[in-house]
Amino acid sequence: PVVEVRQLARLHEVKTARSSDAVEDALTQVGKDAADPSVNLMPALLEAVNAYATVGEITDTLEQVFGTYTERAGT
Repeated sequence: PVVEVRQLARLHEVKTARSSDAVEDALTQVGKDAADPSVNLMPALLEAVNAYATVGEITDTLEQVFGTYTERAGT
């Protein structure tokens, strides 16, 4: 529990200090690039990380494009 509280505080600090506009722009680019299979997604991902987008924010953006995988039960 102590580590969780510390990590949440650090996350709050990062989100407060970062540029929300830069994160939003970077995540928008991730979504656009993910939707185009001919585009290398890595530069947009690196830009999002450099803008201090969280892994959760990046994952949510990719989930909007690709959806969520659901394993079907084998028969």
